[in-house]
Amino acid sequence: MLQAGADSVKLHSTGILWQESPVLSPPDSAELHAKAGILYDFRQYNYFYNDYDELVLEYTEHNLIRVHSLAGVEEYNKFAIPLSKSVELVDLKARSIAPDGAIMDLSEQSIRELGQGDHNSSLRIFAIEGLVPGGAVEYAYTIRQEPRFYGREVFQRDIPVGKAVFEIIAPSNLYFESRSYAGLPAAADSSLGIIRLHQMIAEQMPAAYSERYALYQPALQRLEFKMTANAFSGPGQLFSWEKASHRYRELVYSMSKDDVKMVKTLLKRLKIKKLESSDEAIRTIESYLKENLTFLPDEEGGPSEHAAILRSGYASELGMLRMHTACLAMSSIAHSVVVGADREGFPFDPDFESWTYLEEPFLYFPHSEKYLSPSSYAFRYGTISHSLSGTKALYIAPPGQKENSSQGMGYWIDSVPEVPLADHYDDLDIVVRLSEDLASAELQIERRMSGHRAMILQPYLHLLTEESRGEIAREILLNSGPNADLMQWEYENDQMQDIYDKRPLVLKGQLNSRSLMERAGKSILLKVGDLIGPQVEMYQSGPRRLDIDVQYPHGYRRSIELLIPDGYQLKGQESLDQELQFNDEQGRDLMGFISQSTLKDQRLIIDIHEYYRSTSMPASRFDDFRQVINAAADFNKVVLILEPELRD
Repeated sequence: MLQAGADSVKLHSTGILWQESPVLSPPDSAELHAKAGILYDFRQYNYFYNDYDELVLEYTEHNLIRVHSLAGVEEYNKFAIPLSKSVELVDLKARSIAPDGAIMDLSEQSIRELGQGDHNSSLRIFAIEGLVPGGAVEYAYTIRQEPRFYGREVFQRDIPVGKAVFEIIAPSNLYFESRSYAGLPAAADSSLGIIRLHQMIAEQMPAAYSERYALYQPALQRLEFKMTANAFSGPGQLFSWEKASHRYRELVYSMSKDDVKMVKTLLKRLKIKKLESSDEAIRTIESYLKENLTFLPDEEGGPSEHAAILRSGYASELGMLRMHTACLAMSSIAHSVVVGADREGFPFDPDFESWTYLEEPFLYFPHSEKYLSPSSYAFRYGTISHSLSGTKALYIAPPGQKENSSQGMGYWIDSVPEVPLADHYDDLDIVVRLSEDLASAELQIERRMSGHRAMILQPYLHLLTEESRGEIAREILLNSGPNADLMQWEYENDQMQDIYDKRPLVLKGQLNSRSLMERAGKSILLKVGDLIGPQVEMYQSGPRRLDIDVQYPHGYRRSIELLIPDGYQLKGQESLDQELQFNDEQGRDLMGFISQSTLKDQRLIIDIHEYYRSTSMPASRFDDFRQVINAAADFNKVVLILEPELRD
């Protein structure tokens, strides 16, 4: 029997560096300018066989954090350990260290426990007393749990890290590998007799700060790890894309006789065979399942078996996927299961076959090249979350379908295409009429939102009360006329069928605004810049660190028609016209802000087009990007002047 304990690898493992009388090194300037600094961050996965030849995992964490402000004290004077019926707390010690070296150990009274909601786990929170600016908090604990064979450890935070250590200790029959990202040093292997050590050491890790229009998490220094082989089990990767595809295929497509019978009955009731096209059948199946089944997260006990789902009306995330694939397969509709990762978290890496990337399952239809998200009520056939597009994913063919797969194995890695700009617009048409006494302005507004621009509202409006619909309409329309009176409003294309038919959500309204105008003697100041609503203005003093990300390609079209009263002439029209356009490295149109105006027969027409054709851009394009963003903010400041016409 192979044994792996901490004592076996003391020569190699960094381990817990707990000193009876700790002496902290002086902070450097980077640490002093932060709310806190992590002096030591140690994480260890220790795998060993117990007396019954069962593989056990002990996870150990040791943190030493010095704080420099009250904000640092507030954030780091407590820590939490997630526990469950299968997780045992083996060892724990914690203390605060005062600036003068005085120590206050963790007391029993400072421990409290919070339930997690699934009745099988809890969060045990430990409060550290005596922590003050200039002092430190130190804690170390070990928990025993069922083995984890793959995982992710993120080491970089918004405060500097002096030293970070990651270790896997395991018997020599178990092989692990890892991949480091964003500049984290690679791990190295060593062995001592029957024990293996996989270790990463990083020092002087700078703080990572978020930036506007950027993805923070993917840029953090992190490590992905997995067990690759067990010599006792023979050759071959334990956690590969191929094995993941087999696992998903079994999990998703297995059905009992009772399941088959009930799904057939459902399809017959929906008259799927009589529908004219695959698209119509897909929409019918999806609409029925999402409108008639209540989604329950897996931890809340939602069923995943077809018969149980149809009898109870409840389904887990897996259950929703299984219901869709069963209906599609039994209707002979070609499809694939796709499993990907949220690119705004930690994007899918096709070259490191870790199952941590298999976060979100959805469906792909080769005949239409469209996607479907089974467990999302809002996203309907043809649209999935923008965070799943523009990245790679694992495609899995149903049983018996091998085409387009890797060497006929029923799976392949491919991109989920970035969504096109044309499908995701937020348009605004406004007609402005001044009252006869020139004391107020009547605004006729039409707002049109399509694609992801509409997803926050369009799927849900038909479920809301009239009062709630009115409150939302007021909030949106008053963007164009703050402090105005809302006279009337109405929605169009606010049903689910409109989403399937790709009709934009339309909100029409009429406002009466006095704040849009100001008197200046006989002249009238008209704040037309306010009509497009508040815009972001970007300033950045230091160099841009992160690449630009705008979530998905999208654009804004605004058309403003100003009816100039008889006897008045317009001044300041030249401030309306500007053109900013930038190309990508291949010379293709990338982004821009174009504002053009025409004046004819006392009618001023302003057409504005702001657009971003790509989800992401390198940090080197930040100055160009900022110009486009700020062009809209500059338009906010435009004020036109209406002056009485001079008469002979």
